Amino acid sequence: MTIIALAAAALAGPVVQSRTRSAGYSARISRAVVVMGTVAAEPTESQRTGAFQFASFQRVAVADAIGDAVVWLNAQPASAREVVFAGSLRRGDLDEGDLRLIPAEIGVRFDASPGTATAEVTIGVLAWRNGALVRVDRATQLGSDATSVAEGQTRVLPPDTLSILAGNQSVASAALRAVLSAGVPWRDFDQKIVIAWEDADVAAVTRATSNGARVVSMAVPQPIAGSADALMRVLRQVSPPETIEPVRISDARLRQGTRKPGPPSPTAPLTDEGDRRWLWFAALLMLVVEWRLRQSRADVSEANVIAEDEVRVA
Repeated sequence: MTIIALAAAALAGPVVQSRTRSAGYSARISRAVVVMGTVAAEPTESQRTGAFQFASFQRVAVADAIGDAVVWLNAQPASAREVVFAGSLRRGDLDEGDLRLIPAEIGVRFDASPGTATAEVTIGVLAWRNGALVRVDRATQLGSDATSVAEGQTRVLPPDTLSILAGNQSVASAALRAVLSAGVPWRDFDQKIVIAWEDADVAAVTRATSNGARVVSMAVPQPIAGSADALMRVLRQVSPPETIEPVRISDARLRQGTRKPGPPSPTAPLTDEGDRRWLWFAALLMLVVEWRLRQSRADVSEANVIAEDEVRVA
């Protein structure tokens, strides 16, 4: 009965939890690599080193690849978990919304591999030069180890191509000039666009609309000192270019998005940690004991038979 009980327990695959074993779960890592753009197989495979469990994911939409990675990580045995983004990591490849898809207890790392040189990309940039709105044809190329930017032809645009309306007009205009001094990738050069803060004069907004301008509303920046940054975020959404400049995400920005893995999930599936080996060993040991007992009984029975024969003869 003991042998049968041990064999049944071994087949069930029990996992004995202990403080030492639980601490060991945190020391091993399940790693999901999300491949960004084009990356050589060797850098991706190098992420396998030191991983308890490993898998790589690549989809047309990075959000889909992240979803696949999270589902896979949740199905792994108890361990620390992390998502590694590997590739050239260009601006536009990844944003805050994508990172929010990763649960807080899963770590995030970035492996910005050099990759190969990208063909030169030329896009139109809306800029402020010498007191006028201009279009600048900016050529950008992501090389194997650096990003090169060159400004080409410049054309003056009508002053109402982009304007701003606000209750505090001087602050809003200064913020717009500050943003355009560096230039903003732009697509709708032939359309009049007016950025209207929520405190802008209603009559002025109505006149802009009647003149055929596209009016884009935005909240008054708070604090007001951050007006330029808030306006930059809005302008990037108002007229996004058809192509994205192949500029790498800065190291500082990547560090901001990096976080260490949290503790293993308490709901992680338990797998055989080798405990069943001892049960099988105990069952085998009991089988040997059973065999020895039966052998001893057989020897005793045989001796008794011999003794009875001897008595009969006598």
